[in-house]
Amino acid sequence: MEFVWIIVSVMIVGALTMWLERLKLFGNTVAWLVLPIVVACLWAISDSALVNMFSYIKFVSVIAACLMVAAMRFKGWCDHHWARVIMYLILFINICEGVGFEILDITTGGPERHYGGFIFNAMAGILILLTQAYPRLMQIDSSHPNRPLMYDLGLPWILAYMLWNITFIYGCNAPGEPAGQWAATGIAHLATPFLLMMWRKRIDLWFHARVISLTIYVVYIISFPREPWLPLTEEWMVREVADGMGIAAFVLALVMSILIVRGRAAGEPPRNLLESAWVKVGGR
Repeated sequence: MEFVWIIVSVMIVGALTMWLERLKLFGNTVAWLVLPIVVACLWAISDSALVNMFSYIKFVSVIAACLMVAAMRFKGWCDHHWARVIMYLILFINICEGVGFEILDITTGGPERHYGGFIFNAMAGILILLTQAYPRLMQIDSSHPNRPLMYDLGLPWILAYMLWNITFIYGCNAPGEPAGQWAATGIAHLATPFLLMMWRKRIDLWFHARVISLTIYVVYIISFPREPWLPLTEEWMVREVADGMGIAAFVLALVMSILIVRGRAAGEPPRNLLESAWVKVGGR
């Protein structure tokens, strides 16, 4: 049943994502400013919504990302370095949040906790942070009628990010919550932008689809956090599988980092923090 939910949700959210990507400035304003206020008010009076500080922070961050993308597409903000830096930091901080929580899970875990994080996956997350493409690699595809945001992160980085993220979702847990329960939703919200990217054959459009599709999932998860509307899969959790995924995530992130650094053309400015550090210590 969980896999049916994953397939159906990916199809629905994928279709919604493509529709939302077609909205112009006014439609984006309504979608990402007016409706979220209405939804937040409904949560305030709901007995079933997953309303807590973390949920609101996550909600505000994804809505802010959608508004930033809209402003970069239709208000010319992508021409400003500060706007690209903010967009870069939204993704960077989101990854930092996962790495930090996993390290906290590792350091505070014990016999009384139901599993925890894994150091190899946290290390993979750090490599992903260091290889995230600089803001200058963001631009608007002005030749396309929808003016999508292009962010050249590269396929190796995207694959490493996806494996790190699903391993984090699968292997970590909030205090008092079983690990693995959000695995199905994690697969769905990571698969949606990836499949859209593959269908379009445009790696540089993955981030745009990721921002919108993740926002849809965040709103849905907060609104309907329990079964039957959301599959909870704590029975999927196997410690050995989580550890194996963590090792695989680290290996993939390490290979990805080497490929990115080695793939930079001679004389090309550094494209990420790792390349900048490599140049500082004498690398080409």
